[in-house]
Amino acid sequence: MQPISQAFQKALVTGYQSVITANVLSPPVNGANGPVLLAGVPVTDGSVTIDRTAAQRRTFSLTLSLTGALGTSVIPASMSDPFAPFGPELQLFAGWIDPNTGVPYILPSTGLPEQIPLGIFPITTTKVDHAVDITMTAKGYDRSWSVAQRAFAVAQVISAGVAPETAIAQILSAQYPGLPSLNMPPTGFALPGSTYDAGADPFAACLDMATQAGNELYFDANGTPNGNPVPDPTTISPCWTYTVGTGGASSISRVLTREGVSNDIVVSATGSQNATSGTGASTPVSAEAQDLNPQSPTYTYGQFGDVPTFTSSSNLSSLTSAQAAANLLLALSLGSIDVCTITVSPAPMFDIDDVITLIDPQINVSFNAVVDAVTYSLRHDTKTSLTLRHAYPL
Repeated sequence: MQPISQAFQKALVTGYQSVITANVLSPPVNGANGPVLLAGVPVTDGSVTIDRTAAQRRTFSLTLSLTGALGTSVIPASMSDPFAPFGPELQLFAGWIDPNTGVPYILPSTGLPEQIPLGIFPITTTKVDHAVDITMTAKGYDRSWSVAQRAFAVAQVISAGVAPETAIAQILSAQYPGLPSLNMPPTGFALPGSTYDAGADPFAACLDMATQAGNELYFDANGTPNGNPVPDPTTISPCWTYTVGTGGASSISRVLTREGVSNDIVVSATGSQNATSGTGASTPVSAEAQDLNPQSPTYTYGQFGDVPTFTSSSNLSSLTSAQAAANLLLALSLGSIDVCTITVSPAPMFDIDDVITLIDPQINVSFNAVVDAVTYSLRHDTKTSLTLRHAYPL
């Protein structure tokens, strides 16, 4: 969860009016955000979506009303103007109005308005409409989109023994120069020798290598690339509590399902170079992860049955890396058996992997749940939707 002031924590319960602002930035330079081209642009409408399963974890769309004080000066007149989608990035923030002053809340520690970052997004599309009013809409994705679009111009060779975090950092900096450094602790894994063909998606390659080390890879709200294992939600203290009908939550739905759920994941290496070392055999390494908890509703040897999924990768060089990949895929699969979607007052501070306590005694909900998706409306008078999975042990 993004850090927020105690005053904002109180406002989230008692009610508040949000203020969304945007800065338009030049592309990043030397690991820092690029110069500000436009500052403090007011946003009329739109949304920010964060989704663990999406190709780009963060996306945005917004609408600017150009009939009022903002005027039409932000409409691109040339392909090099700030809102022309050929390089600039949009930096979005959520603030709030202090009911005691009627102006954006000022943090006593800094003397500046409280602003919760919502993301940094390369602008991909801009549209201007002129009917009675003039409006301009823009949309885009987090920085992983820019990396993905810049396909490998030549085959990318990964040397045997290279750590995933090293290879990923090299690809990110080469495909999108100027990005902040990768924030990914040492994984302890080594990649096998492999090649990504010319024309391949560089970010997909990075995701593949991260997965083999049992890690997620994503860009955070500040535009920094991060890699880390999926945390065990049962070891994390909840950061918030929602009680439906009170406490800021207006509705909840809960879905229990076994459709598309596998409780037995087998991950195998591909290629003779990944055969088990020292055996002289040509069989690639393979690892299996099963739900072996007899108390679990998806226990492999219980009523649920053994429901296997088989997958393979050329980026596995050891049983350890194969096991890490299998464990990650099993955790994500089992997470889909018990999913809640709640509608809450505007809440810009949540992120993927946050743990929230959900309470609705009328439908037997009283447990911790992990955030898997957030849809945050940029309108001051609408809601935030959170999709969460029941925090069963991984």
